[in-house]
Amino acid sequence: MTSKKQRLDVFEFVKLFIATRGYPPTTQEIVEGTDVASKSHANKILYSLEEAGYLELVQVERRRTSRGIRLPDVPYTRHAAVDLAEMILSFESGFSYSRYNWELSDDAVAYLNEMCDAARKLLGRKDER
Repeated sequence: MTSKKQRLDVFEFVKLFIATRGYPPTTQEIVEGTDVASKSHANKILYSLEEAGYLELVQVERRRTSRGIRLPDVPYTRHAAVDLAEMILSFESGFSYSRYNWELSDDAVAYLNEMCDAARKLLGRKDER
């Protein structure tokens, strides 16, 4: 029998997992991160959460996909890549390599510039250099 506490624990785990990693957990990760005993029990809980309207389970050809969990109220346009891009650009504006006596090769500087360009593109920002 699935308890309300287990359903709540799984739902909170899924929300936290998506918030921190940017993608949903597998049933094995749910088992490892909660007190659910098996993957089949995790699936049962996921189906009950879907039936209650707390999440959506994505299916392809009538089979649920490995990471096929969506939270209806969570926008998926903002995820870990966007957070990383913002972090890269925040460091770019206030970080001085010379302050730490770092000597970067031309290749390293080119790579860092490429990362910043990619971050700006992802965020839809103009070149701020």
